[in-house]
Amino acid sequence: MVIEIRSDIQDAVKEYGDRTRQQIFLSKDALLFYYAKYFAYTDKYDNRQSGFSRTFVRVPYTAECKVSGKKITFSGDLRKMELNASSLATKMDVEEAETCAKEAVLTIMNSGKQDSSEKLLEMEDPELIRQITEAFDRKGLDIPESSDITSWRILLDRYLTEKRDRLDTADTVIQTYWFADYLARKRQDRLGVKASQIFDPKSGINDDKVFVRKQGRCTRTTVFTGGEMSYRYELGDDKLEFSTKMPPIFSIVSTGDASSTRICPNCGTEVKAEEAVNACPSCGTKFRITDYDYKVSGESLFHTKMKPGKLMFGIFGVTMILSILINLFANPQESFALILMESLFSGVFIGILIYFILVIPIGIFLFTRIVKNSRFPDFCKRFRKTDPQMTAEEFEAEVQSRIRTFFLSEAADNIRFVSGVQPGQFTDVVDVRIQEYRQIATVPNPDFLIIRAHTVLDLVRVKNGKLVREKGKYSFDIYRAAAAKTELRTDKEIFTCPSCASSLSILDGGHCKFCGNTSDLSRYGWVLGGVKAE
Repeated sequence: MVIEIRSDIQDAVKEYGDRTRQQIFLSKDALLFYYAKYFAYTDKYDNRQSGFSRTFVRVPYTAECKVSGKKITFSGDLRKMELNASSLATKMDVEEAETCAKEAVLTIMNSGKQDSSEKLLEMEDPELIRQITEAFDRKGLDIPESSDITSWRILLDRYLTEKRDRLDTADTVIQTYWFADYLARKRQDRLGVKASQIFDPKSGINDDKVFVRKQGRCTRTTVFTGGEMSYRYELGDDKLEFSTKMPPIFSIVSTGDASSTRICPNCGTEVKAEEAVNACPSCGTKFRITDYDYKVSGESLFHTKMKPGKLMFGIFGVTMILSILINLFANPQESFALILMESLFSGVFIGILIYFILVIPIGIFLFTRIVKNSRFPDFCKRFRKTDPQMTAEEFEAEVQSRIRTFFLSEAADNIRFVSGVQPGQFTDVVDVRIQEYRQIATVPNPDFLIIRAHTVLDLVRVKNGKLVREKGKYSFDIYRAAAAKTELRTDKEIFTCPSCASSLSILDGGHCKFCGNTSDLSRYGWVLGGVKAE
């Protein structure tokens, strides 16, 4: 939560006139600045142009604040956001300032690099300078912290923090995805393993790689990153750490206007909130009207990461160094400048030859790997003709979560919700992920859509008190009722007992505690079938 301590300051910067707006807000741990500035310029055709720039700066109380004459200079761990420009300098409300304050410190969007300095516009108002310096002297106010998730960026930052610190993800991910994490934490606690999942944003996120699609009353956001996900496991003094070396893709679902409509958990009909109080008008199912929020619905991997430029410059560097050394030993009497010039031309020429000799087989190898690893998205294209809400990234994450649920469950766990096979068969497995799809095909069946996948699994196990990473070939079936469709839901209690209309929990495995009925959970979504080693 934030409060506004200073509203619009007219004539604060006289050179820009009264169309410049500055606002100052206070949060619990930072000072927040918003300014919109009018500017004019002459383009290359000598035409006079004008516009506005809008900037938001978050200044933590740990930063330094210096006042010199008319200027206030901040230095330290500042975070600046360039907001979308508008035709007028619109005022920023408190809610927007709070959202920008959270997004300005988003881990995935800002890797934590400090700005060397940030100079705000010159200020001539002594009272404004006094309020700013006084705020830094107080080091924060007694403002209650808000935990509302108001954007996918805030949600993703919270999710990555929970994965890094091994916290419960119940409030940030959909229920089936959470169940796999819950079982993983329970297994790791039993084996005495400390695990964490750390995201390195690398180049951050390009807005061009964030795809937002409105589907019904729900919105699906797919975030393609340029970073890497690394995994760290510790068992006493034994440590195991590795990276996938492939950028993760995050899928996020949310609902639009949560107060206006709801989706029936039985038939998928969109129902007005006032009509849903008693029952669904289409099928009569009773369901709880819960609040809808942003939820991470999956995490998958982008398999293509070919960087031929680094290979080329690396080869040039090696060949040039070798050419210099060879010429120095072969012609010690020649001048170093001449040797350097000859080595430059010969090194580049030889480097080009070596590069083209290597790049063809490397390109063939990488292309076959890309094709192999891209089979899953290609395979999913055919299903979108009858199931338009399915996406390969989210479906791959669903398959991943069901595999993890099976391998990480104990004999006492009821996993019938996502698996038709008995749990507790791999009690030494700490974690597991699908590394590669070797072959994918459908199995003909009139009542179910059955997908059979032959995969390479990446398993982390505890053997003889040591952490071991293994690759294993496994095949499995995943199936759902032929009539079932992909539904975008973000609330927790979305499954309804077909007998008494009570809500079903994942932890109950489809068994209704009220009427005793056990549901066929494949009518709601994907269920894991037989799993076997190959």
